[in-house]
Amino acid sequence: MTEGAKTFARRSELMARGLAKIPELQFTPPDGAFYAFIGVGNLIGRKTPDGTVLADDTAIAAYLLNEFGLSSVPGAAFGSPSFIRLSIAASDAELESACERLAKLVASLSK
Repeated sequence: MTEGAKTFARRSELMARGLAKIPELQFTPPDGAFYAFIGVGNLIGRKTPDGTVLADDTAIAAYLLNEFGLSSVPGAAFGSPSFIRLSIAASDAELESACERLAKLVASLSK
């Protein structure tokens, strides 16, 4: 395994550990890719603190960016609705922060 592949495998494991703490999200580690697809289907239909209903993955990605400063791409753009895509081409600290922000997003929502 190349050094680059080892780095991305470690980053993927870091994301898996962080996301395992957020049961509302689903995560399958990528197979050699530099991005992660995160299942957000359990969040669809939930409400933000201002009462906005998150109708789909696009709304969730927008809320994540606007309220928590974390950029993602709606999975619908890749034929995978109910997912968001995040890059794991980032530092360990940035990936840990991403997991923390995702946890804050989930905690902010009501049913």
